[in-house]
Amino acid sequence: MSTTGLEGLEHTLELTHIWINDLDATLEWNNKARAYRLLKSVLHALRDWLQLEEMAHFGAQLPTLLRGVYYEQWRPSGTPVWKRGKAAFLARVDGDFKQDPLPNLVVASTHA
Repeated sequence: MSTTGLEGLEHTLELTHIWINDLDATLEWNNKARAYRLLKSVLHALRDWLQLEEMAHFGAQLPTLLRGVYYEQWRPSGTPVWKRGKAAFLARVDGDFKQDPLPNLVVASTHA
């Protein structure tokens, strides 16, 4: 395979790094692995909260690599989740960080 055939892969990898780096910089974590975990958690929560058509439309807008992350372990029969709301959404994301709790600013915003 020529290197030109890899341009799409290189581009999606670059876009994924940009998303992770931006999130890490915004949160001032200096921990790209943790920023990736947060991005993945939020994408999965969004995927499970949205109606099927909205979920598919949103997924189609993602860079290819992140689209794969978005659909990872998706079970269509379990979506959308019934208990939806800001507090439930944030609790779902927070639950993915039990061993490495998120800062209070994220958890505290469940009351906003």
